[in-house]
Amino acid sequence: MGFGTLFIGYFLLLNLTYFGFTDVIAASVMLLGLYKLSPVNKYFKAAAISSAVFLVYSLGELGISAYELFFRPIGSAALVSAMSILRCLIVGTLTVIILKAIEDVAREVDVDNLPKKAARMSIITAITYSLWILLEAPLSFIDSYVLAVLSLITILITIALIIINLTVIYTCYMKICMPGDEDRSEDKPSRFAFVNEYRARKAEREAEETKRRAEELKARAERKRKKK
Repeated sequence: MGFGTLFIGYFLLLNLTYFGFTDVIAASVMLLGLYKLSPVNKYFKAAAISSAVFLVYSLGELGISAYELFFRPIGSAALVSAMSILRCLIVGTLTVIILKAIEDVAREVDVDNLPKKAARMSIITAITYSLWILLEAPLSFIDSYVLAVLSLITILITIALIIINLTVIYTCYMKICMPGDEDRSEDKPSRFAFVNEYRARKAEREAEETKRRAEELKARAERKRKKK
């Protein structure tokens, strides 16, 4: 599925210094992964749409950065602040929706404590990006030194946040995409088609393994009988 692709795209968000040149790649890769996941539930569909918005924004961001690099600066302090706030809003919203989608799927397939972890990280993500938006706003009443310290702390928190969210996505890649890794009830059909397909394949493999073992036991018993 698309969890592996989503992981690669989200990983690129760790570039907090020159994100103007990597956001296009990050948004494109995430959009591809979320497009593959969009049939799973409505949250992945919403995340795919949010990723498309992020791609449009990042293309504009890249265009401004390229123009300033090769020609002359065009961004005033107000424009830079507005662009930064808009990026935080888009990325924060996109991440929260992704985590909500993961929470929904993980609860359906009963993957350990992943639903609680995804729900908890969505709250922390919303708080972190809200803090970013606050710091990017023109706050003339805050001392510049205090603002710099707060910005550094927020950067460190954001890096840790992205890494933890990456572990959430990686858990989905390892467990939800591999049906033999889950331990869940299969008494009633799931509302997710891919879950039902996984369960059917698992049942088929188990039936084949049981048949193989039965044949081995039968052959072993036959050999013992002949030796006697």
